[in-house]
Formats: sequence, C-alpha cells, structure tokens
Amino acid sequence: KTLALRAKIDLPFDAVKQAGSFIASQLGINMPSKEDVAAGSAKARAAAEKFRDRMRLFDDILHDQDRAEFVMVCIATGLSSAESGRLAQKLLDSDVSLRHIVVNQLLRSEAEAEAYLTRVTKDQRRTLSA
Repeated sequence: KTLALRAKIDLPFDAVKQAGSFIASQLGINMPSKEDVAAGSAKARAAAEKFRDRMRLFDDILHDQDRAEFVMVCIATGLSSAESGRLAQKLLDSDVSLRHIVVNQLLRSEAEAEAYLTRVTKDQRRTLSA
C-alpha cells in the first residue's frame, strides 16, 4: 500500500516536472540535474551551518561581560526614550552588559535650538523640492 500511495503522489509531480522541462527547453533554459540540486542543497546547508555557528559565537561574546558591553545611543525625544527603555530592559533581562547610555542632539540654549531647527527646516525643504 505504501508503494502504491507513493506512486500516486509521485505521478503528479513527475507530470509537473516533465511540463517544466518542456517549457524550459522551449525557452532555452537548462534545467539543473538532480546532482546539481543536491550539490546546491549541500552548499546552502553548509552556509546555514556556518552562519549558525557564527551566531552562536556572537551570542557567547555578547553575553560575556568581560569581552563585550552594549552602549545605547538615543536622542532626547519621547519615542526614543520609550524605545530605549524597552531595549535596555530586554538587554538586562538577557544578561547583556549595558553600562552606558549616550544621548545625542541635546540643545543647551535657545540660540542652539533655533539654529538646529533652521537646519532641519532647510533640509526638509531641500528634500521635498527634489
């Protein structure tokens, strides 16, 4: 029964394969052989295993506080602050060392804020007019 079932399953796939081969030959496309497909599969599997091994090494380094620490960089806005707070909590929950947070784009005076806003406005106008 198993062989009969297998034959019933293989029949439509063989028909599709034959139709695909016919169409490919009419279009001048060379269909890969089973060996080519197997070799490609082995190559993809090897690349995936290499990637997995590298990610494990990265994870080991990231969780070793003597070899790595995370430095968070954000800007002083409500959204950035909320996202940074969530990220910091996730890092701490995952035992990733987080010792420093850098806040960029702090405006210390009214003149500095006005100059910054003027630059942003000019950049927006330039972007929208392009």
